[in-house]
Amino acid sequence: MALYLVNDFLIAYTFGNNYYFIAFLGLSFTVLDFCSTKPLFHSYQMPSNGLLYLLFLSILLQDSMGTRLLKFTNVKCMDLPTSRGLTKYEYCHLKVVRRNQVELSLKVSLFQLPIRNLTTRLQCFQRRDGYRPFMYNILFDFCKLMASRNYDLSFERFIFDAIRKQSNFNQTCPWTENHMTVEKFALDFRKISMPVPAGTYRLDFTFYAYGIARTLTQVFFEKIE
Repeated sequence: MALYLVNDFLIAYTFGNNYYFIAFLGLSFTVLDFCSTKPLFHSYQMPSNGLLYLLFLSILLQDSMGTRLLKFTNVKCMDLPTSRGLTKYEYCHLKVVRRNQVELSLKVSLFQLPIRNLTTRLQCFQRRDGYRPFMYNILFDFCKLMASRNYDLSFERFIFDAIRKQSNFNQTCPWTENHMTVEKFALDFRKISMPVPAGTYRLDFTFYAYGIARTLTQVFFEKIE
């Protein structure tokens, strides 16, 4: 795996026998397959920490060429004691569609609309003698993430971009729909590059409204290379 500076706006990336270009356009970049010139990712805004985004990008590219299995293994959803009647989970389950393809569906009803302030804490845990914190523990503005087309390349954007088409996370605040849903979302390693090493993981999504924790969703998945 190597990165080569071609000029001020083009970097050549190699992994094994594969060749890629990272094209920088102003404050954004696009990754291009050398053979097909087909973009592997959409254009992204560069974060202020250039070294961090190069590391993140390298993990994504390496992962997309080495994963053999990526699937959900469990999901747990709960209204927290501090919800105070604002939320109620209607369902939260996995469905095995075929071998190694598992779909996630969930629905949480929302009361006391509109909701003008939504934040999320996203935490990653790796199973090693129990689940231990691993790499990511991020608190971010969920309203800003949904609304912005120029949100920095980051773990939270990566996760929610993957979910977006199978959910109603496609609007801006204030939130006026009486529910949040994710329907029939499956992990497909051919389309989703999960930026973590092989192993078993848990992602915790804690949703806050007006600074108070309301719901916790725990998603368990396995990655094999």
